[in-house]
Amino acid sequence: MSLLEEIAVIVVSSIVISILTGLIGIERNWPDFYHWDYGLPLAWRRHVLSTITGPQDKWEYSLPTLAIDFIFWAVIIGSIIMALALMSQSSVISF
Repeated sequence: MSLLEEIAVIVVSSIVISILTGLIGIERNWPDFYHWDYGLPLAWRRHVLSTITGPQDKWEYSLPTLAIDFIFWAVIIGSIIMALALMSQSSVISF
């Protein structure tokens, strides 16, 4: 695989994983702030259901957190691809 193909795989994989983790919701039931957080490892999407002022139905998106999430997954996928590439090379170790 060429370098451009590897970079394309890393970028596409990172985008797909970031969006798929945005589908995973974690319920947060604090006394005055009931909401669902979406995204792993950082929550970049939030559905607010209730606050101290009463019930709400509001979606919040954080693009900087989404960018950090994307970079996190790009590093993870890149590390895996690099490790697989290094393991696939056959090198004789001699002492």
